[in-house]
Amino acid sequence: MAVASAVHALFTVRTAQGTIAWVIGLITFPWLGLPLYWFFGSRRFDAHSKVMKNALITHQAKIHKVHEEIRHFQVPRSAIKPNRVGDLAAVAGEEFLDGNKLDLLIDGKATFDAILAEVASAERCIFVQFYIMREDGLGLRLLEALAGRASERIEVCFLFDRVGSISMTPAVIEKWRARGVRMATFCAHSEWRDRWQLNFRNHRKNVVVDGRVGFIGGHNVGDEYLGINPKFGRWRDTHVRVEGPSAMQLQMAFIADWFFATGEALAGHWDGGSWSDVECEPALVLASGPSDQFERCTLFS
Repeated sequence: MAVASAVHALFTVRTAQGTIAWVIGLITFPWLGLPLYWFFGSRRFDAHSKVMKNALITHQAKIHKVHEEIRHFQVPRSAIKPNRVGDLAAVAGEEFLDGNKLDLLIDGKATFDAILAEVASAERCIFVQFYIMREDGLGLRLLEALAGRASERIEVCFLFDRVGSISMTPAVIEKWRARGVRMATFCAHSEWRDRWQLNFRNHRKNVVVDGRVGFIGGHNVGDEYLGINPKFGRWRDTHVRVEGPSAMQLQMAFIADWFFATGEALAGHWDGGSWSDVECEPALVLASGPSDQFERCTLFS
C-alpha cells in the first residue's frame, strides 16, 4: 500500500519538493505517512478546481470583454527583451500589457495613503482583498472609508482569508455589513476533506477601484504594516499602484475569488477607453492558484 501510494504521489503531487517529501515519508514511515497522505495530500483542491471551472463558464462574456478591451495593449512576445521575459508570458498564459502607469509604494504609509485616496475618488465599485485584516487603527480607517463610500451607493466588496483574518469575528463582519460593506471570507468548502487542507489559504493583497486602478503587493491591513505596533517594530514591505489595462486583470482575479467564496458573479467595470499606451510601462499579471495544472509561481523563479 505504501509503495502504491508513493507511485500515486509521484504522478499527482504538483511540486518536486512535495513529491520527494511524500515519497520518502511513505516509504520510510508508512504507518504515519499513509493516513497523512490520503487525508491531507492525496489530491488537489477539488472544490476549488470545480468552482473555478464554473467561474470560467459563468464569466465567459466578461472574460471576452476584458480580452477585447486589452487587445490593443498586448505586447508581442518577440518584442520583449530579454527573451526570458517572453517565457514568463507563456507560463502565465497571459500577455504583457502596455499602457500602464506603475508607482512603487515603498512602505505601509505610502501604500495605504494611496489606497485611501483612490477609495475616496471611486465612482462605481471598490474591490478589496487581503489575507490579514485587523480591526485596529489602520483597519478602522479603511473600513470607515469603505462604509462611507458604500453609503454613497458605491459598490464595496471586501474579501479576506478566514484563517489569516481570524480576528474578524462574525459579530465584526455583521457590524460592517450593516453599514453597506459586502464582506466574504475565503475558505475551503464543498468537498468535506478540503476543510482539513490547512494550506488552502488565499494570500492575495489586491485592491481594485472602478477597474481602473489596482494595488498589489506585500502589505496586509494591520498597524504592524505601518510600523507602529511595538511588538513588530519597523515593517518593510512593498506595494505597487497599477493604473491601466492590467488593473482589469487584477479585477478579474478578484471577481474569480469572490465567485469561489460566495457563488456570486460581480459585474465589475470594464471601460478601458481612456487609457493610452504612450510612454507607459508593460506589466504582466499572474493570478496563480491551487487549481493550476502547474506550479506557475515556482516556474517564474
